[in-house]
Amino acid sequence: MSAAFGQLYYTSCERGLAGYPGFQFNASTPGLRPDVLADVEALAGYEPPRELAAEAGVARLDRYPVNLCYRPGPQTVLANTVFVGNDYSHRFGNYFTHALVSEDAEASLGDLLPIELWRAPFWTSSAVSDPALPELPAPPQRGRLDRAGVDKFVRSHPCWERLPELLTAVDAAVRGGERKVVLVEHDTDAVAQWIAAVSYLLPENLVRLMSFATYLHQPQYSRLDVVGTVPGSDVDRSAFESYLLFDMVAGRSSPIAPHRLAGLLTEIGLLDAPAVWDRAGPLADGTEQGLDDWHPVVAAAVMRPGFGEPADAAAVAPWLAGRAGRLGEHVVAEIGAGVLAAATSCADATGALRSLCEAARTAGAHGLLRKIELDWADVLLRSALRDQREFDGDFELSTDEARTRAGNTLAEELPRTSPVNAVDALMWAARSGIEVGENTLRDTGYHVFGPLVLENRTDERSRSLLGAQPPLRWGAVDHLVAAARTDIGAVVAALGSGIGDLLEAGKEHKLVAAVAVADVRRGRLTPAEALREITPLEVDAAVLRLLWPSGGWTHGEALDVLGALPPEDCRARIVLDWLTSSVNGPPVVGQEHLFDRLCGRLDETGLYHNLPAEVRGRIDTHATVRRLIDEMTGAGEQGFGPLLDAVSRSYRSSGPQRREMIVRCLLGRIGELSNHQRAQVLVRLPDLREAYLRTHSSAGRPFLLDLKNHVLVAWMIARMSGDRASGPAFDEISRVALELRDRLPRRDVRKVVTLIERADPTAAVWFAEQPRRSRTGFWPFRARMRRP
Repeated sequence: MSAAFGQLYYTSCERGLAGYPGFQFNASTPGLRPDVLADVEALAGYEPPRELAAEAGVARLDRYPVNLCYRPGPQTVLANTVFVGNDYSHRFGNYFTHALVSEDAEASLGDLLPIELWRAPFWTSSAVSDPALPELPAPPQRGRLDRAGVDKFVRSHPCWERLPELLTAVDAAVRGGERKVVLVEHDTDAVAQWIAAVSYLLPENLVRLMSFATYLHQPQYSRLDVVGTVPGSDVDRSAFESYLLFDMVAGRSSPIAPHRLAGLLTEIGLLDAPAVWDRAGPLADGTEQGLDDWHPVVAAAVMRPGFGEPADAAAVAPWLAGRAGRLGEHVVAEIGAGVLAAATSCADATGALRSLCEAARTAGAHGLLRKIELDWADVLLRSALRDQREFDGDFELSTDEARTRAGNTLAEELPRTSPVNAVDALMWAARSGIEVGENTLRDTGYHVFGPLVLENRTDERSRSLLGAQPPLRWGAVDHLVAAARTDIGAVVAALGSGIGDLLEAGKEHKLVAAVAVADVRRGRLTPAEALREITPLEVDAAVLRLLWPSGGWTHGEALDVLGALPPEDCRARIVLDWLTSSVNGPPVVGQEHLFDRLCGRLDETGLYHNLPAEVRGRIDTHATVRRLIDEMTGAGEQGFGPLLDAVSRSYRSSGPQRREMIVRCLLGRIGELSNHQRAQVLVRLPDLREAYLRTHSSAGRPFLLDLKNHVLVAWMIARMSGDRASGPAFDEISRVALELRDRLPRRDVRKVVTLIERADPTAAVWFAEQPRRSRTGFWPFRARMRRP
């Protein structure tokens, strides 16, 4: 098979292979198949830019762009198309295509790259009379482009920094059939310079697969990989889905992340690239195609201390591990030493070093293996413990020297690392047989595990370490002791998770309060029992607020405290202050009687004399009121009236504090009164009536007996005569009674009617006649209830 090129001329001529005037092949090398001619004809079209399309004449043909087109394949085509102005009939708009075809382009081109035929001297633009063209000897004469000139062009171009993106885009277009690349430049000489720059930097096997055209008027319709054009062409100079735009005139391009090898090749430069590719060649295994495949090979060829990025090392390390047996000890040691410095800085540095260790073991490069393990212990382990990277607990150290170095690094960094890395590092050390000293463990427990416990962020692994390493526990407890001085609440919350048992925190007397409060929250102790455990060691206002979050004691809670603590502990200032607040506080609804018991208990324990004067006065006033109410509630029906008059007079003549106490005491004892007595009290004391009704109307579903008593009391008030207050009292009590009734189902209302009938049939009749309130909130029959 001949290496020479077959030739073809295509233009508008009077005589050619078609046998009629017009656009046709003017001449061709004999023997070319029709399908080859069809391929060339498809590449031979030409449309000038808009601003030149309307010109007539041939005076300035040098202004028209030249299209050098290359399409590889079984029949490789190289076509040079130029605008020639008028055709044989003097019609303006003719162009001339000189095409070369070869079945073995690599042999035909020799050392030349396709773009190096740009403006080569053998290209012609004149028709011939003989339709038979000779073959063009191989290799052809090169054109005007060379590395030095192209390097000067791109380095001085404003878009020089876009070269890595351009290389990446071309690689994607050639290998993956991705979007084609469209280059916009001032003229096609500049387009050719950029295509040459790409050709001089990318791997040669990729370059020979790269189809291109230096000029097309409508590049978006081309199927070539790289298409050049000029500003006057028909192209929307913004990125479409069908192509990637590099507008070197406007200085903008489609967004594309540059491949790392593209950046590395740009950094190496056009002049030094041949030497790098020469060094990379022996390292390759022949399967490499595009940038992804060639990246580790080229990086390995140039990696040396001070050159290369972590991303390069990350690619080289696994590549080297997979080819260590083929490359041998010397090459592996040389490349590994060059890669090591950058490998410790890459994102997955441990993974890179693990691959290098694998390569060193495979190739028997023991010196390299030692250096890698020491670097891991010195650099990566330290970096991970300083939270600059994630800790990888799968790295294995095979030498005692590396394990000793790792132990020293742990001693320096563990107390300052993050909880996650500390747990990982300690578990890795245990698996690797690396001892960590007691002082280091205690410091780590204080600075790392203590905050972890305090923030309630312990997990199964950290708890396992705390259980297995006493110095870690001691350090964590020391941290909790320090934290309890300023924020005991946080310590209580931490111990509430149950970790206090694991830490044996109860053995530390400075944590007694926190442990006791935590036990309350876990249901092990009542608040009063916890206070007994704490007093007098660490009781203060903060501890009491943790035990009683409301900030004070109800009367019942104060009684619990008095029952749990010995009198001498109750005389502590903080306890007396809280007892004072409790005496001054209002009772819990339904537990008014507890105030009586509290006052009596304070007197029994001798604490009465330790309380402030105003509190003692309140207790004394309560005792007086209680005696008066005791007499009234203990009197029969005949003696009740005069005593009620006395209570009423006392109520009217008293100040707000004494009135509140009378209402409180009566409210607690009103259940001991008969319905008749209750009716009289509620009529005479409106404040008591308001508190009584408020207490009962707030209930959800009422008790049937309570509702029965409300109705009977209302009925008795209705039958009173001569008391102006009976009318309002009846309205209020009956309203509440009927509201309570409307919360009950009808079957329960019938039960209440039956209960009332047993006590007073007429009251039952009255109650049964009252209309039931509808669910919409309106009375269905009367606007007001009927009063007997």
